[in-house]
Amino acid sequence: MKNIFILLFFFLISFSLKAQNIPISDSLIYKMSVSNSKNNVENEIIITNLSEEFSSYDKSLAEYIEGNNTLSVFCSNFDSDLDIELIAFIGYAAESQLLVFDKINNQWFLSYKEKINLDSNQSLLYGICPTPNSSLLWVKYYNGHGTGAYTDTYFFYRFTKNGFKKVLVLTGENWVDSGGNSTMNFNLKNTFKSYPFDRLEVLVKCKYYLPYDYELGERKNLILFDKVIRINFNWNEEKQEYEPFFRDYYDLSDKQQEFLLLHKENQELFIDLFRIELYEMRKDLSERELEVLDKWIDYVMEQSQSKE
Repeated sequence: MKNIFILLFFFLISFSLKAQNIPISDSLIYKMSVSNSKNNVENEIIITNLSEEFSSYDKSLAEYIEGNNTLSVFCSNFDSDLDIELIAFIGYAAESQLLVFDKINNQWFLSYKEKINLDSNQSLLYGICPTPNSSLLWVKYYNGHGTGAYTDTYFFYRFTKNGFKKVLVLTGENWVDSGGNSTMNFNLKNTFKSYPFDRLEVLVKCKYYLPYDYELGERKNLILFDKVIRINFNWNEEKQEYEPFFRDYYDLSDKQQEFLLLHKENQELFIDLFRIELYEMRKDLSERELEVLDKWIDYVMEQSQSKE
């Protein structure tokens, strides 16, 4: 019985490794590395061949990518070893697969896969940032939009001690302009700059406001918060992830900076974190503006209590 459990244990381990690392032929990797992203006929052949090699290991992945003719490929040395790696995007703008291929002991493997969803009207945005030991891949995803609303997100990946992984998520652009003074509206945008010594600098533009009266066709906005701040992300080698470094000269707490950085839409949390700022701004408000502010705060608090 003990021997059976030992065999079962090693079978499960081998199955797990097999499921994670699907072997890929050298010839197909070469075809992908020299492929022309604009040649749909050539790309469809490559993707069909890739699907055939996937089929005996992961039929769901094989079926998903088969029939596509959209292929974008990065081919470079992204980590600290001497071999190149290959990163590919396969699929259409609205639904795509991020696939990462790595060479281990002279054999190519699919080492990472992730499904990503994009706006059908938006091209995939991505880039590579150099770092000391492993290049940083960033991808900008579309998240959603509607009447008076939009959001997209940056996702950052790199090769780590534990393989290729997602190491940071940042909102790109996020705005809501509902036109109603019972809801806090906002216009937020993050942009980033990378440095070769494993640091990202994020520029956070954040504006929160309450729309109210219209005069002569123009709407008035009561500005609750409007500021630009910079936040650094340093690579933690031990944790294998990026950690934010909040600056103290903005007269903002770490929790306030984190709220602005993550572009949180929690009105109750905003009131709690920026209670002092809201109190101070009351000194310079008109009677009508005070009425708008107090009405909004009362509404948010009532909504919060009704959920309890």
